Amino acid sequence: DGGPSSIVASVPGKASNSPVWSPSGLQIAFQSDRSGRSRIWLVSRDSVGRPWHEAVQLTDVRCSTPVWARDGSGVLCDAGRDLVFLARDGRVSWRRNLVPSSGLVGYGAPAYSRDGRTIYVQGIKEDYIFGTYAIPVEGGPPRLVMQLDDPTLSVPRVTSPGGLGVGPN
Repeated sequence: DGGPSSIVASVPGKASNSPVWSPSGLQIAFQSDRSGRSRIWLVSRDSVGRPWHEAVQLTDVRCSTPVWARDGSGVLCDAGRDLVFLARDGRVSWRRNLVPSSGLVGYGAPAYSRDGRTIYVQGIKEDYIFGTYAIPVEGGPPRLVMQLDDPTLSVPRVTSPGGLGVGPN
């Protein structure tokens, strides 16, 4: 609403990053090493405009890059070779290792589709196909939706100190 900014979670000398608002605006999930190990934490409030409560560790699962489910039921995070969905109470609702079923050897940057039924990740397969993959939330193998190392794609690139241009890599 244009008011002054305020610190909602801070521990001197400890890093906190990747903050994401819940759909309701009542919680913020973030990654922090405040416990000595990088984990997902939550800070919450009772209603918009009310004070924030003390941050609590959501889980002891090693996760990064939290992303709220569209319905606010929990947080999706990247746990190395697994995608993990954490309920708001910290329970692991599901964990999926995509390597055996898909050949993805690396992936990250999870994001939900607008309808919340698909998760998109940037990934690379065993055969070195780098791209964006769609994964059904209900299960199933990842599907390549855009190959990012396709030489025919034009991508934005800086062509001068003051502007953007479009052209091949």
